[in-house]
Amino acid sequence: MPQVVDVLLDLPAGAEGDPHPGAARGASGTGIVADFFGRDRDRAIGIFASIYPIGGIIGPILGGLFLTYWSWRGIFLVNVPIGVVAIGIGLFLLPNSRGRAKGRLDVIGSVLLLVGLISAMLATSLLSDDPNAAVVASLYVVAAIALVLFVRHSARTPDAVIPMRLIRGRLFGIVLGINFVAGAATVGFGALVPLFAQNQYGLSPLQSGTLLTARALGMIAVSGATTFALRRIGYRWPMGIGFTFMAIGFGLTAIPPLFGMSPYSWLAVSSAITGIGMGASIPSSNNAALQLAPENAAAMSGIRGMFRQTGGIVTISVIGAAAAASASAGEAQAIAFLVFVPLLLVLVPLQRFVPDHRGSW
Repeated sequence: MPQVVDVLLDLPAGAEGDPHPGAARGASGTGIVADFFGRDRDRAIGIFASIYPIGGIIGPILGGLFLTYWSWRGIFLVNVPIGVVAIGIGLFLLPNSRGRAKGRLDVIGSVLLLVGLISAMLATSLLSDDPNAAVVASLYVVAAIALVLFVRHSARTPDAVIPMRLIRGRLFGIVLGINFVAGAATVGFGALVPLFAQNQYGLSPLQSGTLLTARALGMIAVSGATTFALRRIGYRWPMGIGFTFMAIGFGLTAIPPLFGMSPYSWLAVSSAITGIGMGASIPSSNNAALQLAPENAAAMSGIRGMFRQTGGIVTISVIGAAAAASASAGEAQAIAFLVFVPLLLVLVPLQRFVPDHRGSW
């Protein structure tokens, strides 16, 4: 599936609107913001997440230009100077937290979790390309064993990398389940829409990449306003409205263009509608997860990101495998987008179980 690789390389850091690229950076970044802004951390975290769609404007365009006029290898080089500058700025501007750590670093738990997640995601990814059944089965077995050992270890360790109290209970399960499905939709949409545009309508890599720009513009237009409205309206309404718009966007993406619109214009409008839904749902679902354990903002950010990315990996792998096995990859992807419509609409009534919150933390 070389096309899948090409499209994945188009995705910039944060294109999905969530600080997942570089898991340590995402979790620690949220922790720094939450710690530094105190009672205003709900708005600060919302703004922090709303900055990421800007990468969704720049990244896909650069990715399309590189794929069209140069090589996909150039995509990896872009982050080198940016990373060097970010490290330098961070050393001088980030607050010093030395001496404030509580407990010990859970090395054993971190290794077990890493082995379990990598094995599971690698096995799932292999499903999209003529898999060796024995290798895939072995990876799933390794993942299951590692994750079982991780749960047992975490239950007995006071300073576990992921405290079990943060993922137990109905409320945590509902919020993290919502993040799993939302991640499957957001990451899957970002990775697969450019590929769908090429397979179904023959659009160029550059045109396909700019569809994510339309989505990013929709996110930016809504996420900032949603962030500052959360203290008045709470988390539930934005989540419900956001998931509804995302379902509409997925449905429009799957069907042929209407009203005489060109495929590119139709997909751009569909992407923008999906982006509006993401702009409403991401700040509210982010803060809803952190509200469950505000004293562990960094840990909850990491857990939330893990569930989102797991959902995204599952989506890309399953839809990639279905497209590879289908006589028409574009039609298979269109069906997959339609499947997401009821999945997202199911999240709308589920949001009433999310603990609502108004006012400052």
